[in-house]
Amino acid sequence: MNIINKLLWRDNINNIGITNSIFDIYFLLKAIKILCFRLKLAQNILIIIKYLKLQKIVKKIYHFLLKNNIGHKITKDKTKRFRTIFNFEYNDSKKMLKFFLNSLKLFTLVKFFR
Repeated sequence: MNIINKLLWRDNINNIGITNSIFDIYFLLKAIKILCFRLKLAQNILIIIKYLKLQKIVKKIYHFLLKNNIGHKITKDKTKRFRTIFNFEYNDSKKMLKFFLNSLKLFTLVKFFR
């Protein structure tokens, strides 16, 4: 195989997704590094949710392991635990919300726009 064919072959292989890009490998390595932390967080998620339920600022909590959640039955059948993402609605006190968000140490605010 000459050099041109080798280069074309390499480009075609990369284009059809048989090999991973450097970008994919970077995210894979990053995910492996934080896997231990994520599993520990998953074990504590119900404790965090119970704490949030006691807070005045929290109006409603959305998590698949809570019985009042829409996807609870399906999630209960398919997984045992390890669901770390949750959402919550807050009451209208912006001052309390700002204080709450500024005091977070392990969490990041994620905004979804509709």
